[in-house]
Amino acid sequence: MNTVSSTTVDIKKTLLHYIKAEFKEKDLDMLKSLLGSIYTELTNTPDILPHLESPNFAADPLDCCDRTNSDTITDTPSFSPDNLKPYRDFLIANERSKNTISKYISDVTGFITFLSGAELSKEQCLDYKKYLLKQNYAVSTVNSKLCSIHSFLTFLDRADCFVQLEKVQKKELKATYAILTPEDYHKLLEESSRPQKRKVNLMIRAFGQTGIRVSELQFITVESIQQQEITIRNKNKNRKVPLIRELQEMLNDYVIEKNIPSGPIFTDKNKKPLERQNIYNMLQTIAANAGIDKRKAHPHALRHFFAKSFYDKTHDLVMLSNILGHSDISTTKNYVTGTFEELCNEMEEIGIL
Repeated sequence: MNTVSSTTVDIKKTLLHYIKAEFKEKDLDMLKSLLGSIYTELTNTPDILPHLESPNFAADPLDCCDRTNSDTITDTPSFSPDNLKPYRDFLIANERSKNTISKYISDVTGFITFLSGAELSKEQCLDYKKYLLKQNYAVSTVNSKLCSIHSFLTFLDRADCFVQLEKVQKKELKATYAILTPEDYHKLLEESSRPQKRKVNLMIRAFGQTGIRVSELQFITVESIQQQEITIRNKNKNRKVPLIRELQEMLNDYVIEKNIPSGPIFTDKNKKPLERQNIYNMLQTIAANAGIDKRKAHPHALRHFFAKSFYDKTHDLVMLSNILGHSDISTTKNYVTGTFEELCNEMEEIGIL
């Protein structure tokens, strides 16, 4: 349905006007029943729609719509956390990554649950923003969730419901508990030093010594070890991250021991790259056994640890930005910001406190 005639538009408007007026206070099942019966009658009339088969409206009326990205959604359909396939298809059509789609769906599910069947409006979106702020999320997390909601609203053609993002201090000070220290890092390595923990030990080293994202772990391959660099293809961009010699040798020993002929090194029992939840769980277990706050035992904390360690030694923000794969250097600056405790210590040294 790439083009719509004026007649079709008029029919569509008439149907929408009738449905909105007639079903405003009624449930979705009744609407499904009506649409299903209309379609059944049409398909039983050969002169009108001889080529169509009756769809299963009871399963999901939206799946039966031949809607493309060029269509304008003039009314907001009813969605539930279990009925987001059209939105998922929209994200896929717009070439969003697997992880982005997963995050957007998760955030939108939370938003729909919050609505609890209430009609979508600007006021509801503002209330949801207030709700998020009360949950003690970091401002950046709130804004990230709101961006997901804005994507969903764009899909629904409801830009009128957009809300402003929260303003963030350009170099927001991090809470001390969220920062992985060198002491923490070495505790993680020590706790995972036993032979049966070798895989997670190497993962910790890989994250902490390269700064790669969790989704990029799959690019550490047998071939990358031989080349002594990781070639990463992510977000339609390519970059190379060096492997320091010590890490390269340890990974190579692991490959030989496990007899991995080629491809990704960190895989599950089915030889597929590890899922991020599995990686997260492995790190959480090691952190708990090492007595480290579990809030900073995750791949992104190790990425921040690498960034700050690299910058403290080189003070080269441009090089660090290239290694991390940031298109905007201001993003890299957030990675090297100190903690509030460090600020207090510096102020005490110069006599402000």
